[in-house]
Amino acid sequence: MARSLLRRSRSPAACVDQRLAADGNFQIDGAGLSFRPAFFLGWPVGWQGEFVVGQNPSWAVRVTKDTLVFSAAHFITFDGTICERLHGHNWRVEAAVEGELDENQYVFDFIALRDGLQGLVSELDHRVLLPASHPRIAVEVSADGREVTARFEDRRWVFPREDCCILPISNTTAELIAHWLANSLFLRLSLAAVPGMRRLRVSVEENFGQWADCWLVLNQV
Repeated sequence: MARSLLRRSRSPAACVDQRLAADGNFQIDGAGLSFRPAFFLGWPVGWQGEFVVGQNPSWAVRVTKDTLVFSAAHFITFDGTICERLHGHNWRVEAAVEGELDENQYVFDFIALRDGLQGLVSELDHRVLLPASHPRIAVEVSADGREVTARFEDRRWVFPREDCCILPISNTTAELIAHWLANSLFLRLSLAAVPGMRRLRVSVEENFGQWADCWLVLNQV
């Protein structure tokens, strides 16, 4: 029994029905043609339904580059009173935008997405990342603006101001860094003014194979 794969041709002259049979032979009824495509690998076991190619597609663009990496130090707290030692990572970042196709038949400009993210990554590179709103880590800039002091209970760190990036987050976890990057990228690219945008995703890899993702819902289409 033939399983419908493609919709009936809209051409009034042809009106041929294109079907992929259960044995894998591609049949074009009305044209007397039948062949087995090289890509056919067999139907899933127990498959009895029909599907149509090309209905309700969704679109996204994604950028990931070897240059979208920043080397930065941080320390986080967890379980209330546990504070890590100061340490560093080579963080990798990627971004994706989901939305409708525009008049140019693309979702968003790859180059603009890449350059916007690259600018943010460069701001974090070779910096100590500190949280501005941590409930237990106090971060203070000296009166002369030359030093930053971070304190947690009886521990104290002092850094040159130019070596620090104080982020408006409560903990420098990969998840919250991804959130800060996503919000900053949203503003930098003025995505609120771009019609058809659905979601923005920014992903941060802290260690190899360990990613944190943050999605922002944009304009409702």
